[in-house]
Amino acid sequence: MKNLVLFIALILVQASCKKKSYQIRLEGKWVVYKMKLAGREIQDQLNNQLSTLSFYRNDSIQYPAIRFYDSLFIVPGHQQENYKFRFSINADSTKLTITQNEELTDSVSEKVPSLFLGEFDLKTRRYEQQMELRADSLEITLIESEKYASYSRGNSKLD
Repeated sequence: MKNLVLFIALILVQASCKKKSYQIRLEGKWVVYKMKLAGREIQDQLNNQLSTLSFYRNDSIQYPAIRFYDSLFIVPGHQQENYKFRFSINADSTKLTITQNEELTDSVSEKVPSLFLGEFDLKTRRYEQQMELRADSLEITLIESEKYASYSRGNSKLD
């Protein structure tokens, strides 16, 4: 009987530990550090095509970010200007929908919405503490901003 109780307790402990390790909190700020279109990274391409976007500012990388505390997807622009989009997540956290929040200039509005606006499949990668958004041929990988800051200081590795 004692062995049976120990066995059941061990199973319950393992089950609760596994459940916790699968969950990633969708809160705070997450930074986009990789964007692929049809399997090819597109950050440099976006910089070249859209002069009003700025993925590089003051010799440091400034990627777009998702802020869960105010439901904004922010794309950095030149001269401290940011383009802000609203997003929402469905009840079971499997879909994220990005919608236009503010007026964009004509040169940006032609290309940015076709990339960032719409419904994305949302998938979390627990071991890497990453979040992936996928829609058609666009793949956006995000990490928590604290992990990104640690990586940019050389304290950890992302991949």
